[in-house]
Amino acid sequence: MGIRISTQHWPSAERAAVAWLRHRVTRRSRTLAARAIGEVLSESLRYIRAMARRREAMCGDVFPEHDYHAQIGELADLCANLLPGLAPGGRPNETLKSTWDSRSVPGRQWIRRCLAVHDLVLDDIIDTR
Repeated sequence: MGIRISTQHWPSAERAAVAWLRHRVTRRSRTLAARAIGEVLSESLRYIRAMARRREAMCGDVFPEHDYHAQIGELADLCANLLPGLAPGGRPNETLKSTWDSRSVPGRQWIRRCLAVHDLVLDDIIDTR
């Protein structure tokens, strides 16, 4: 998911403009991915905390076969996979993509649901194919 333009024979001003655009696109993409990770973490931790206190399942629409212990485990695993993307020097795009690729269908539904609450569209951030 990047811009690939050959600027080998372009004048230096055009090469500089394309380099600047690439930087802006990459920076925006990293910022969106980091925001998406933060929103999924925040939403997941809210649900983990609520289920632990109430001792009842609250994600039955996404994880219907799981009791609240298993739902907490699913969300905690998701959080553990996403957290390195926010660490200093982390790579949010790659972290979000690898987490997406490793999730089951319910896990992917959860990610999309968390982002939809905050008006974020995952397909605008990473390649979900």
